[in-house]
Amino acid sequence: MAKKNEKPRRRRRRARRVFLSLLILLSLSALAVRLIVAETYLFSSDAMKPLYRKGDIAVMEKLEMLTENEVERGDVVLSMFESADRRLVRRVSGMPGDLIDVRGEEKYLVYKDAEGVMREKALGKAPGLVYGTIPEHAYLLLSDNFDAEADDSRTLGLVYLTDITAEAGMILWPPSRMFREN
Repeated sequence: MAKKNEKPRRRRRRARRVFLSLLILLSLSALAVRLIVAETYLFSSDAMKPLYRKGDIAVMEKLEMLTENEVERGDVVLSMFESADRRLVRRVSGMPGDLIDVRGEEKYLVYKDAEGVMREKALGKAPGLVYGTIPEHAYLLLSDNFDAEADDSRTLGLVYLTDITAEAGMILWPPSRMFREN
């Protein structure tokens, strides 16, 4: 009789081991995806409106940043602002070689656009920025919604390439905004 009960016990033990092994494997896979491929980001303000709104949850694509390590003007990126010890999603507006110009109390970003035409963008008082050329591997990241009083490079300073960790991607939540046009 003891032998009859041992077979179901062995099967249960084996099933538990297989289940735990699968659970560990799935957990490690999820961790690898989060560390290397992508992560989610909850927008806590309307700083990037209309592209992203407060409450949106979006995918931040890490793999491309890890492999190519290239940032272009206009990219929307996730970065660490060291001065505030905060991760924020902002648009790349200033590139290495662009000029931060000071006129009175106002500051301006002076740059050449893709066609080689000189442009300038008003930055307001921008206490986080000083006059001069943006150094190599440094970027000026700005909010899309200047009306929302949100932190960006104007208050927190420039961000270096090593602090840019991902490019913003598709909205996951709310579903009604999932397939919006950029």
